[in-house]
Amino acid sequence: MDHVMAYIDDDTVEDEITGREQEPDEQFLRSVEEKLDLPEDRKDDFRQEVSNWVSRRAREGDTFNPQDNDRLRRALERKLWEDKKHNINFSALVSSGDMDDEERNEWIDALIEQGYSEEGAREVLEFAGAEVAKSEMEE
Repeated sequence: MDHVMAYIDDDTVEDEITGREQEPDEQFLRSVEEKLDLPEDRKDDFRQEVSNWVSRRAREGDTFNPQDNDRLRRALERKLWEDKKHNINFSALVSSGDMDDEERNEWIDALIEQGYSEEGAREVLEFAGAEVAKSEMEE
């Protein structure tokens, strides 16, 4: 959110590690927006929409939680999936239909601990299972 707000305000962001002021991370912002198939010419609208949503919540005394904004949540989950998918041991996954409920719930819990919503974790598990099954068929 710091990067979105800095972009909207034509400001800089303090780097958490070095403490230096830097430009908003355009590459990161675009990578999240692309998960919603937002074209470059609509990025300002989306960033303003997110900024307005956060500001409205603050005025109403609510805290910022990206899980409460469906569009933002979806974009962040897709970005997190893209960034973390290489860390998942796909060879340990089997198609979702072959897992028992306990095993499926363990995977879902593990993904939730990594920052996914329950719905997002179920989608990841289903997607990963389908990808594994597809790759096994190609072998």
